[in-house]
Amino acid sequence: MGQFYSVVSQAWQFIFRHMLLPVTLWIVFFIVLILYVFYRKYLRYAQIRNLRRRKYRLRHLIVSTRWVLLFMILLLVGTLTYGHSVKQTDVSAQVQVATVKKKTTSKIASKSIKNSSKSKSTKKSTSSKQASNKSTSSKAEGVTAERSVAIVKGYYESHPDDQAAVAKEYRFLKKTTDKFDSQVFLVGGFNDTGTTSDPIHEYQVHLDGKFDILY
Repeated sequence: MGQFYSVVSQAWQFIFRHMLLPVTLWIVFFIVLILYVFYRKYLRYAQIRNLRRRKYRLRHLIVSTRWVLLFMILLLVGTLTYGHSVKQTDVSAQVQVATVKKKTTSKIASKSIKNSSKSKSTKKSTSSKQASNKSTSSKAEGVTAERSVAIVKGYYESHPDDQAAVAKEYRFLKKTTDKFDSQVFLVGGFNDTGTTSDPIHEYQVHLDGKFDILY
């Protein structure tokens, strides 16, 4: 029994979705036809000579026509109202589907943007690391034992006023690490050229070409 009602309900919904205009036109056609039949019968009954019989026929015609017209008008109003509600339901369903699609699309776009940004940041980080490694390696290749001595010597030659730790001769001592475990070149400053005495100053040359005075 439930399946029967379900089939009937689906049939009605199909009719009101796809055949609302034809059904409405048919109802209007029947209303006009009823009015036409009423007019023809009214003219015929009005010509009856027997007054009692004429009144009876006309009264019966008016009452029956009134009830039929009332039924048809109610049917027309109900059809239009139900059809409008069905259309509103379809519109609401379409809006919900469109909203769900929009949310899904926005989520997918958001995930895509996040993944793209993550990929870009990863690539940027990788490229920066590669650039840093290349820079470090190039600096490590640029500063050598001879270069470290030239850096210290060249500085004091170009800054004659800075006499805080000037020596007569500069020699490379060894390659070591500073307190931050970074590679440095140790350069010694001597007063006597060609002697084996201890240096009077020591300079710590970093890979970036800068140096510190240890003493």
